[in-house]
Amino acid sequence: MSAAFPPSWYASSLPEPPALPPLRGELHADVAILGAGYTGLTAALELALRGQRVVVLEAQRIGWGASGRNGGQALVGYGCEVDELERQLGREDARRLFDWSREAVQTMRARIDRHGIECHWVEGHASVAIRARHERDLRANCEHRQRHDDYPMQGWERDTLRGQRDSPRYRGA
Repeated sequence: MSAAFPPSWYASSLPEPPALPPLRGELHADVAILGAGYTGLTAALELALRGQRVVVLEAQRIGWGASGRNGGQALVGYGCEVDELERQLGREDARRLFDWSREAVQTMRARIDRHGIECHWVEGHASVAIRARHERDLRANCEHRQRHDDYPMQGWERDTLRGQRDSPRYRGA
């Protein structure tokens, strides 16, 4: 078991957290959660708020896996564009999934406020294009979300994006 987080930009941006002691002896709980990533910690918090005695067991460190290496982003949507979800599920179910992802981000923000979590939350996000095809897909996704999902988005041309993120790599956002 490694004591440090694997090397990453995120890990290098924070002080090394202290190691937590291993569980010794007996511990009694209503529920044991295995893994202290987003899912495990969210489940533990929800159960504790409902009066359950919860213990979270983690072999490494809190946020060790993918939960600790996502760059701190909380994004709506899924790993494919809306047209692919609609093709597979139909418009109604794809919209339902998108609404759930919006609700999840709102719930995360409410928990941050409720528990006074210092995490430097910034509203919004940018999806950027590095190829012409990506740029076309982003524009189509933006137009669809505005028209069908009541989701406020705006497209940025290269010059507007360069004013925000000065990188010649990106074609638009």
